Amino acid sequence: MPLLLRMAFRNTLRQKRRSFLTVLSLGAGYFLLNLAMSTTEGSYATVIDAFTRTQTGHVQIHAPGYLKSPSIHKKINHGSDLVARLAKIEGIEAFSPRVQGAGLSYHGSKASPAAIWGIDPEREQATTSLRRQVKQGRYIKPGLTADDLYEVMIGARLAKSLNCQVGGRLILISQGLDGSIANDEFKVVGIVGNDQSTLKSHVFMSLAASREFFSMGDQVHEIAVISKHYKQARNLSKTLTQELENFPVVVEPWQLVAKEFYQAMLADKKGNQVTLFIIIVMVALGVLNTILMSVMERTKEYGVLRALGTRPFMVFALVELESFILALVSITLGFALSLPVNYFFVNYGITLPEPFEMAGVYFETLTGEFSLFTVFYPAAVVMLATLIVSSYPGIRSALIRPIDALRGVP
Repeated sequence: MPLLLRMAFRNTLRQKRRSFLTVLSLGAGYFLLNLAMSTTEGSYATVIDAFTRTQTGHVQIHAPGYLKSPSIHKKINHGSDLVARLAKIEGIEAFSPRVQGAGLSYHGSKASPAAIWGIDPEREQATTSLRRQVKQGRYIKPGLTADDLYEVMIGARLAKSLNCQVGGRLILISQGLDGSIANDEFKVVGIVGNDQSTLKSHVFMSLAASREFFSMGDQVHEIAVISKHYKQARNLSKTLTQELENFPVVVEPWQLVAKEFYQAMLADKKGNQVTLFIIIVMVALGVLNTILMSVMERTKEYGVLRALGTRPFMVFALVELESFILALVSITLGFALSLPVNYFFVNYGITLPEPFEMAGVYFETLTGEFSLFTVFYPAAVVMLATLIVSSYPGIRSALIRPIDALRGVP
């Protein structure tokens, strides 16, 4: 093997210009694949992190059947006991219990449907980015105001529909859990998001206010849970299912909670794979052309090797080893070139001329991700593509008849 390795190195250095161009071609292929995967994975990571930390959380806990058909009557009983249990489970960064319902909102002479959320202000602040989405006014407080009214925050679209500003009075009408008519007046202290936000028609009040409004007692409809990273959602979901087996609840990761968003993301990823495939094909064709030309020029050399008794497998291994060396050098070069570019995308990104939207979340910056996956996946693709396309020249060299090779017969 050392002799075969020395021969492979010698052969790659024999045509320095050709080897250099091959290394540049493969290195450019690695660079493009790495850049494409870095920006793709980085953008999706930004989208998922923003989406899950905006409202869904990484994992959600509901009563059985709630997600499929939400209803005020499908509630989690003994909410305080469940909250106390969650506080003792490792792997949870934060969690927030919620009460959810629907109703009609009134301000002045205008009315509009609204999604009503009751939240624990402190826990919600630690779980999601809701507080940072308050564009006007301030975040709600749990208690009553001096006017003996509970505070609410409303979505920007709802505020526009009702022509309601910070400081205005909002009347909500809905149905209570006990079948009574839920109606009350609230003070608007904040406007959340903008017209494009997923929370554009929401009304947020304290958990205590929502329980009183809906006659909920100690019950909740949902608990959003955040872990250290969204990629831990499925494992955390399994852990919580085991830890909460004594509670009649269903634990589901964000992939199931936001199924439409997740499926749209997967479909978009499949579209990006077409671009990656085109890059791979371009790299593979360049390698095939280079290796095939090199093999055809050295036909007589291979004929001599075969005439001296070299086994066909060894000739094939020699060609593959040459390709392996070229690919390894190319990957190293491509990796070195991609480092500063990845650093820029990960830390700064590029501001897009037109923001793009996914599941109601708008993004203005194209960012990157630097991980083992974005580094080694392109390396594996370039290496495998090189070795696969080199197989045909290698087989051709290994099976050539010595007499034909020495006569110059292709």
